[in-house]
Amino acid sequence: MNAKHMAAIIALALAGCASTSPEERAKCAWMLWREDETKTPNKLAEVEWAAPIAYADRAACVAVINDNVMRWEEKSSPTQSVERTSSGTAAEFRTRYDGGWLSTRFRCLPDTVDPRGPKEH
Repeated sequence: MNAKHMAAIIALALAGCASTSPEERAKCAWMLWREDETKTPNKLAEVEWAAPIAYADRAACVAVINDNVMRWEEKSSPTQSVERTSSGTAAEFRTRYDGGWLSTRFRCLPDTVDPRGPKEH
């Protein structure tokens, strides 16, 4: 099966996940989004998005964030910090260096939500 056919099958399987009920969304596919923001001296911050990764449900997606937070905290450094949302569905990892920083944000969202905002036509 080629990638085009696989994408069509996944799209059909996830079509039922557009429910507005939070309980129903929790049962649907969730996407792990990664956003990297880099700020260097004398430059504006640059943002880059990685391709999202699909998980079967919210719990599986959040588990990936939990694992990353645990590993980050284990290598504790005064130049590093991590903040999580109270829901556990997002975390920001930040490293400061000479006049700049790198911030990586992970967000678990239902497959119907794109945090990059609406597409321009």
